[in-house]
Amino acid sequence: MGVNIAARLEALAEPGGICVSGAVQDQIGTKLPIEFIDLGPQQVKNITQPIKAYRISGETSPSTIRSEVLLYRCPRSHR
Repeated sequence: MGVNIAARLEALAEPGGICVSGAVQDQIGTKLPIEFIDLGPQQVKNITQPIKAYRISGETSPSTIRSEVLLYRCPRSHR
């Protein structure tokens, strides 16, 4: 189900941008220096319930996000 939601939210993203679900935003929380813009509930194709969606702020580049996620997930011994 998560892959389907991600594919649907991709259509909401601006070119080169990233949109995530409320579940993803909840998981990230304040663990990473990412600013989220609340898009509210979004009705997407083939998903019955509206999905809470967030756009990642344009000031946070996708490459920065990848770097931050890798640092967060990588054990300290490998940094």
